[in-house]
Amino acid sequence: MTVENTTIKLFTPDTFRVTWKGYVREMKKLVAGNDDVLELILNALFADGHVLLQSVPGLGKTVIGNSMCAGLKGGHWGFFPFTADLLPSDIKGSEVYNEATQKMEVMFGAIRPEYNFFIADEINRTTPKTLSALLAIMEERKIVIGDKVFNMADPQLVIGTQNPIEQEGTYPMSEALLDRFAMMAELTYLNAEDEFGLLNNDAIYSRDPQGAAKIQAVLTPEDIIGMREFVRTTVRCTDTMTRYIVNLMRATRPGFDEFKKCMPEARQTQVRLGGSQRTSKWVKICSKAAAAMRGSETVEVQDVRKVFVPCLMHKIILRADVKAKAKGENIAAQILNELLDRADTFE
Repeated sequence: MTVENTTIKLFTPDTFRVTWKGYVREMKKLVAGNDDVLELILNALFADGHVLLQSVPGLGKTVIGNSMCAGLKGGHWGFFPFTADLLPSDIKGSEVYNEATQKMEVMFGAIRPEYNFFIADEINRTTPKTLSALLAIMEERKIVIGDKVFNMADPQLVIGTQNPIEQEGTYPMSEALLDRFAMMAELTYLNAEDEFGLLNNDAIYSRDPQGAAKIQAVLTPEDIIGMREFVRTTVRCTDTMTRYIVNLMRATRPGFDEFKKCMPEARQTQVRLGGSQRTSKWVKICSKAAAAMRGSETVEVQDVRKVFVPCLMHKIILRADVKAKAKGENIAAQILNELLDRADTFE
């Protein structure tokens, strides 16, 4: 079985689970705690989506991204800090004149066609115009420079990071831009034991923490392609589970009967728009990835509930006054968790 002349590795539920567990085991040589976050990032990877990591500074967003890259075998990756003075050409590249050859040549920017993983650090510090250049590449999986088109490597994962607290020098990401990320994961402070273990890990004091931790490259691009194919073609989402997803999605949309039934009354006036059909697609494919990571070929309610909030908390639109009063709290996540608590009648 081949896709674009690439042989696809075949996976079973057992080999799928063993493979991703082994990859996480390498990352955990440096990453303390955050097990749920790591699973969500890999879920997005196996669902062929992108992920947005959010936390206050210093909780390990970049460490997680770099540790993922260190565990990639035979692939390519890049890291780039975003700032307010960047231009779209700084991201995708441009054509420059080579005096030696007297020809125009392509010079790539921060992201290159061969990258399988790309970490866009502090993504909300650049202008919407520049950010749109990156998001176009994420969506279309190609870089367009002049009349030349360069297809991105397969697989591709963009990990965007942002700080929800500090607003000075940032540009709020529009809902249309946020919609390009399949999932959002939030990092929180470690518990006491995890932080104790982190501080006793000598690797964190090195200038090359991934190397000092001896993270082994164990996951190949071919593995990822095969695991994505397993999720897409082998894992089943029955009509009953698909209907469950539809009902949950409708419960996020003002004006629908499901919204009036399951959305807490105190929250109904806080939501302006619910999840889109594109978000419904991500909930379904991410639920399939969750089932595969659990070692199953069939989606169950627990898989849908696991990915529902991460797929929607950056996509439902709240009233402006609600966002203004949030003070760093993720109100959208709170609303969605309360909805899940009241949605048992859909199961």
